[in-house]
Amino acid sequence: MPENELLDSEARAETRWRPLRDRLERGDTPDGLFPDVQQQFYQGLRCTFTRWRGRGVDPGHLFAAAVAGPAELRRLVRATWNDRHARQLQDAVAGLPCPDLGAVIRAFLDSLWEEARWFLQLDCLKGDVPESFLQDVEQMLGRLAHDLLKDPTRVPRRPRNAKRPPDVDDLLDEPLPLA
Repeated sequence: MPENELLDSEARAETRWRPLRDRLERGDTPDGLFPDVQQQFYQGLRCTFTRWRGRGVDPGHLFAAAVAGPAELRRLVRATWNDRHARQLQDAVAGLPCPDLGAVIRAFLDSLWEEARWFLQLDCLKGDVPESFLQDVEQMLGRLAHDLLKDPTRVPRRPRNAKRPPDVDDLLDEPLPLA
């Protein structure tokens, strides 16, 4: 890959998700990949916040501007040098009537997840995406939204124990008989 290709933020995002997509294509399950998906999601959000700060815009101010109205948000998006994720925030809240901070944060996180889902090509997998994986994603997004609502200026720490205990029925490939 040419070195200058990584200057584009979408190309950087592609390189973030490509190894996980390759593992899915080789047959790894989404459930088995969830801890790595979670790690990459948190890391990507952390990089986005760092990039915004490096361009002189506090993430909390961007979220507050999204609540205040489109004119203020447009001004701050321009201040981020029209960063792709700042524009994504702008697009995510465009359809929200009377947005509050919680709705703005959740809409942004949902938009980021849809992008990650697209990079991972989850909808192209054989069969459906497991419900347990989608529940884990929903829990991750809910936890992130809750923590960002408390402090929208910094990305919360990723939970240390991201792995769910294995399901005994799955390990045995058959349900245990009830006594």
